[in-house]
Amino acid sequence: MKLNWLLCLVLSPMLSLPAVAQVSSAKVDPPGTIDGAKTPELIPDETALALLFRALNEPEQATDLQRQRSRALVRSAGLDEADTENLFRLARKFNSEIAILDGKAAQIHTKRSIDAAVAGRPLLAVIPSSDDGRALTSLNQDRKQTTGRILLELQTTMSLNGASEFGRYLQNLKRKIKVIPD
Repeated sequence: MKLNWLLCLVLSPMLSLPAVAQVSSAKVDPPGTIDGAKTPELIPDETALALLFRALNEPEQATDLQRQRSRALVRSAGLDEADTENLFRLARKFNSEIAILDGKAAQIHTKRSIDAAVAGRPLLAVIPSSDDGRALTSLNQDRKQTTGRILLELQTTMSLNGASEFGRYLQNLKRKIKVIPD
């Protein structure tokens, strides 16, 4: 009974809003956004693969439930056991290499935050021509190279059928992605 009362209390203000207010609250994508539901061909394979590999990231001592969750993400790819294991091996490799790059980027951002706090000024956006901007740009390039290298390794180590099936899976995955410009 308490739960019903709480739901009514929470939902009643929402139900009394005019329809116009509900429609106007829809989020508009910024210019330059690539919506994979509309134009999946504009989403790079590397972007889709990087997002998939990040989603497949399992802790070293993954529980059975964590492993099942990861396997469920790629079950519809139609891969055999050898190709599935290869995919997970490369996902682990990708995530360990990317974690190093992410750690370096986090150090730069943390240093910037501390420097701004010590100086008593707000944290400003990174200027691309600054040392930090160049370092972050370099880390992004390293991420792209890592993703491209691992995509190539995946394509060359899978069976022909597995590579074909995974290619279709990746194209379908792109339909669920939106790339929002920086």
